[in-house]
This record gives sequence, C-alpha cells and structure tokens, in this order.
Amino acid sequence: MQYFKKTRKLLWNAGAAVFFTYVGFQCAFAALELAGVDFPEICKNTEVVSVPSPDGNKVARIGYSDCGAFTRVQTGVLLVDLRSGEEYGGIFGIDSEPGDLRVSWESDKLLVFSNFPMEKLLWFNQKPFSGVKFRVQ
Repeated sequence: MQYFKKTRKLLWNAGAAVFFTYVGFQCAFAALELAGVDFPEICKNTEVVSVPSPDGNKVARIGYSDCGAFTRVQTGVLLVDLRSGEEYGGIFGIDSEPGDLRVSWESDKLLVFSNFPMEKLLWFNQKPFSGVKFRVQ
C-alpha cells in the first residue's frame, strides 16, 4: 500500500511539473510576442510570380519554400480574391522548385496547372468557396 501511495504522489508531482512548465513557456512566448520581439523564420519563402485572372478579381501566386538541409524545396500556389481579401492556400503543390511550371487562366473561373512532372505532385485540392475550378494537365 505504501508503494502505491509513493508512486501515485510521484506521478502527480511529475504531471504538475510538466503542466506548469508548459504554462510557463506559453506565458513567456506570449509576453515576448506582445513586446514585439520578432523570431527568425525557419523557412525561406520566395514568391516567384503572380498570375491575375482575366477579370482582374483574383490572382494566383506561385512561390516556393526552402526549410533547410533536411527538407526539399516545395512549390505551392495560393489563390487570392482581391475583392474580399480572402486567401485560399493548399490548392496545388509539387516537391521541387517551380522550374517550368505553368499556371494559366482559361477563364475567370478556371485555373490550369501544367508543364510539371506528375510524380512530383504533392497535393491538388479544389476549394469550392473560392469560386474557381482547378485543372491539372
């Protein structure tokens, strides 16, 4: 019985230590952020080109990110609705630099991705609320 009580007390104290350490770090980072301390970016994000829609209401932004030695460069496309300011990320991504990737508008509501190696495709997601359909060729 004595062993059970000691073990329970040890686990209770260890849990409390983990909890208060976590809360302490959260408070410290919140205070630093409120004080305006800027933390360095882990990834280097580079915008390559912006492709406006024919009516000029939307723009597809092509960019890539490089997060260091243990990751590969990934290219992604972000759709921005210029009227509402709404951004739709995670539309299209490949596991390489943009290279010869071609992003073009066939109409105000159809964006086409072409000229990339299909085996490098990481994600391709339709975003219904964007008002734009996406196609891969």
